[in-house]
Amino acid sequence: AAVMTLLGLHRLRLGGLQRRNRALRLEMEERRRAEGEAARLRRELEHVTRIATAGELATSLAHEVNQPLAAIVSNAEAGRRFLHLGEAVRSELEAIFGDIARQGQRASEVIQRLRAFLSKEPPQRHALDLNEVVRLVLPLVRREIEERRIRLLLDFSELPPVLGDRVQLQQVVVNLIQNACEALREAPGARRLLLRSRLAGSQVELAVEDSGPGVAAEVAATLFDPFVSTKGGGMGMGLSICRSLVESHGGTLVQESAAEGGARFVLRLPVASGAGGIA
Repeated sequence: AAVMTLLGLHRLRLGGLQRRNRALRLEMEERRRAEGEAARLRRELEHVTRIATAGELATSLAHEVNQPLAAIVSNAEAGRRFLHLGEAVRSELEAIFGDIARQGQRASEVIQRLRAFLSKEPPQRHALDLNEVVRLVLPLVRREIEERRIRLLLDFSELPPVLGDRVQLQQVVVNLIQNACEALREAPGARRLLLRSRLAGSQVELAVEDSGPGVAAEVAATLFDPFVSTKGGGMGMGLSICRSLVESHGGTLVQESAAEGGARFVLRLPVASGAGGIA
């Protein structure tokens, strides 16, 4: 009787442990599904924000593509006139055709940069030159800078590579530059936008500094919160997503007051350890 009692108690305990294990497994699976869904939604939101940003950049992109296309048409017409007049010489035609090829390549590169920026591919981390990441997005915002008569200053130091996703970091840089251009829209006097990079210990630092009115103290505390925007019609998600992207790279994104007034956003990323060649 004692043995049977002990055996029954053992079976009851074993059954309880099995039920508890099943419950834990179900809970873990549910948590994994929830985390996967949250990650998917974050990627979707990032992609939607890039699409919205591309819409805001439409004028700049049209300008960037239109310039080389106009040069191609002009060169082609010049070449045709040479041929009709019988005055074509080899060197002149070579120069014309060479410029057509260069301008066509330039238009193609603008479109390729846009396609890469709008890419919905999963994040891919490579060793990157942060200075080069910034240079690649400057043509996308050049029109806004020119229309607002902003003086763009570049102060780049030689940097070691960082490990990151090129498209995500471009999204951050474009958003920061756009915000600076918006802040300078109605700024009186000289309008200045400074992009400065430097090595700060074991981190690479990029500062985006404008000479606008700066950020009000009551806004600064919630500037990176979702749905907080100082732009009319803004989504209020740009800076929130930017900070999330930077933190996913192990870095930080902060807002500071510029020394000469205006706003200063500082992006810091860890130097890649044992990274190979720059992608």
